[in-house]
Amino acid sequence: MPKFLMNELHRPVSRDILENGKGNKKVLGMESQLSRAASIMTLRISYNSYPIFETQGDRMRFRYMRFWIESAHEKMHWKVPSLLRIAMDVLDDTLDEGCCFHEKLDRGDIIICNNACVAHARDSFEDREGDKSRHLVRAWMQVQKVDLLKPSNHQQPTTEVMESRKTTNKEERAAKAA
Repeated sequence: MPKFLMNELHRPVSRDILENGKGNKKVLGMESQLSRAASIMTLRISYNSYPIFETQGDRMRFRYMRFWIESAHEKMHWKVPSLLRIAMDVLDDTLDEGCCFHEKLDRGDIIICNNACVAHARDSFEDREGDKSRHLVRAWMQVQKVDLLKPSNHQQPTTEVMESRKTTNKEERAAKAA
């Protein structure tokens, strides 16, 4: 992708607000009703902006849901910028061509992925007449921050770590001898 289009994916882009419920006043408390008022929603959407693709050092994060980007722009009465629309078109085409897993899941099958690193989607699904309806369960897991690039107790230490250990062992032996 050309740099000028990649820049569109690296800048903050507004997204629609995802919330449970449909704003039914009978069910929601005053706080929820106020937070969904049109004037407050436009503020919330304008602050709900982050890049589609970002890197920080050797880490990357990918957050792309075109529907919610376009929905936010529509609610704000903004036109999706031409370069952003083109960048999303190129991204969609690239993702469609680069599918690496496209299989039917059987009963009991599970897929676990990191939403921040793996682009993913699902094909539409309709229950067959006479079959039990599909039962989906979504689980959110809190992953501890782990630096995968640094050696842990379970990984083979680098040469630098080994040299550091040798120096420390020599110093310990010298201190004991003294």
